[in-house]
Amino acid sequence: MVDGYWEFCIPSDACLQFSGGGGSPAFLPLWEILDFSGNVVQPGGGLGVYDIGFGTSADNCLSGCTLVAAINYNDEATIDDGSCVVCDNGQLGFYLTLQDDFGTGWSPGNDYYLVDEETGDTVLTGTMDPGPTTTEVISCLDIGCYMFSTGAIFTTEGWAMADNLGNEYAPLTYGQTEGYPLAFGGTDVTDCAFPGCVDPDANNYNISASVDDGSCQYPPDNDTPETATAVLCDFSFDERSRMPMATSTMERRSSATPFLTMVPFGTNSTRS
Repeated sequence: MVDGYWEFCIPSDACLQFSGGGGSPAFLPLWEILDFSGNVVQPGGGLGVYDIGFGTSADNCLSGCTLVAAINYNDEATIDDGSCVVCDNGQLGFYLTLQDDFGTGWSPGNDYYLVDEETGDTVLTGTMDPGPTTTEVISCLDIGCYMFSTGAIFTTEGWAMADNLGNEYAPLTYGQTEGYPLAFGGTDVTDCAFPGCVDPDANNYNISASVDDGSCQYPPDNDTPETATAVLCDFSFDERSRMPMATSTMERRSSATPFLTMVPFGTNSTRS
């Protein structure tokens, strides 16, 4: 839809959850909410999910988990949205962040998979749907050894992994992985034999690695002009402007239709 309007009626004391997504790099969706007199009652914005209050609820509409025992408890939430996650003893909260810079979702058929190395079972799988540019998948996971992989996602689509104790197992990484090792809980409490860089001072340190394979990479010595080393990838140097020039190209995707969604919610409502 381009330059269109939806008309709707809501109670004077109401909360709405609004999400915007879709589009393309050149045509991102924008929105705002006006009353029937044309006054802007909600400035709006672009991609993402927004909690919006009207009337007496204008400042009291933040959805989230209100259960203190949950690993994703939000002490600022005023409306429970049914997202609370409570883990059993021996489990930790697994935080999987999914990224799509354009908000159009991961390419069709490109899912993620988390496989238990001991049993070979796929314990978690899914994809990123159109909507926000960042989505967080929260679940409970037994301490142990796993392998994470994705389909052939674009270089504008990424993933990251962490737990509820603050351990980061993978920073935001763009593009496909055919097998990223995960020693969930850390190498101190698992017996995973994953090769990789075990030096925290290295650029490519892997918290899940327990076997040093000699792959550690360190930043170059750039203290003086004589020892400076180029660190830009896929760049060339323009002798005329004395500035680096990008030589790589970014993958582009075809335009997609933007979409907007509004969902009313309240104290007793839930969302999946």
